[in-house]
Amino acid sequence: MATPKSNLSFLDIVDICDNVHLRRDNRGLYDISFNDEVLIPLYLSESPNSAVIGLLRPIIVQELERENARSREIGTPELWALRLNASEQIRLRNGISGPSASLRDWADSPSKRTAAMNSLCQRWRDTGLFADVCGPTKWRSEMYPVYADPFGVHDHPQVAGREDGLNYAFEMERSACALFGIVTYGVHMSIYEEIIGDRGEPSMQMWIPTRALTKPTSVLSISNADNAMTVDLVGLGTSITQLRVASQAGCRSLNPSSRSVWKKLASMLTSL
Repeated sequence: MATPKSNLSFLDIVDICDNVHLRRDNRGLYDISFNDEVLIPLYLSESPNSAVIGLLRPIIVQELERENARSREIGTPELWALRLNASEQIRLRNGISGPSASLRDWADSPSKRTAAMNSLCQRWRDTGLFADVCGPTKWRSEMYPVYADPFGVHDHPQVAGREDGLNYAFEMERSACALFGIVTYGVHMSIYEEIIGDRGEPSMQMWIPTRALTKPTSVLSISNADNAMTVDLVGLGTSITQLRVASQAGCRSLNPSSRSVWKKLASMLTSL
């Protein structure tokens, strides 16, 4: 067991929390922090030229194999193309042949992908699979947009049915994104006040709230003033998403004084 360290800076603590260390060599891509666990790239479609939208751990790949078996049993199309054996592997985008996974080509539109992923995530929730991630007590009921290029334009369609030619790929339940290695985004806001002390010395005070009892995760943990982890949540945009979270926090708070601060925050955001 590692010896605890003292006098750590904030940057030291961040470095400790960043516990995913990826390495790529002739074996493929793997995480050296978890016993060299091999990670499988998740492609948007069966084409080797399609976008890589996530990374899959072996335990997730096993469940996707079971999902395909389930589809065959009930007579529905398989959702997953799993190229795991050496004879099935393709040359990946990095030029190296290796295992990969993708959505089947029949899921060729954001609407079809969203429906398929929503069905899968709800089934995993209801059966208690990965209950500590997307089980009933962790379920967020928030649809998260997934983009072919996670660092490209966030062009979630504003009009239903207009999906062609977009970077937007589909939506899925927020709590399940981590299972598929999907890139997630967030914006955080902190509230501080610059004050002058009795002796004229400048200082700063920060408002450090705690999370509400009604939150599905990290109940009563220290939090920042407002955080909207799902930026562009269902295409709302950063500012509106931030306002939505602030308004929800104010309504859910059980502390009257805290509720007042949240409502004031929401009012401030509205005026921006």
